[in-house]
Amino acid sequence: MSRTSALVELNKDIMHLADKSVWRVAPGHLSRIAEWAPGVEVTVEKSDNAMWQYKLTVPGSTGLVSATPSSGKLVLGSSMRDVMTADEMYHATQG
Repeated sequence: MSRTSALVELNKDIMHLADKSVWRVAPGHLSRIAEWAPGVEVTVEKSDNAMWQYKLTVPGSTGLVSATPSSGKLVLGSSMRDVMTADEMYHATQG
């Protein structure tokens, strides 16, 4: 099962999606997200990888990106607010 959400912000290896989920991208996959821009639709799917539990893709991009849920804090500019972790958001949308 997969779900899709728009990219809000990309800060080095941390990706924030519109559904308020936050992801840490695998270091070896950072070059794959270099062309991803805010607003692009990101598909999130569960992975079989124990360390990087999810795979993220964008239509027309250069393959999948391995990621793991990051902290439950979303930082946009100078504001910080509590949000659901990526894992909580994924499971909430699957029920």
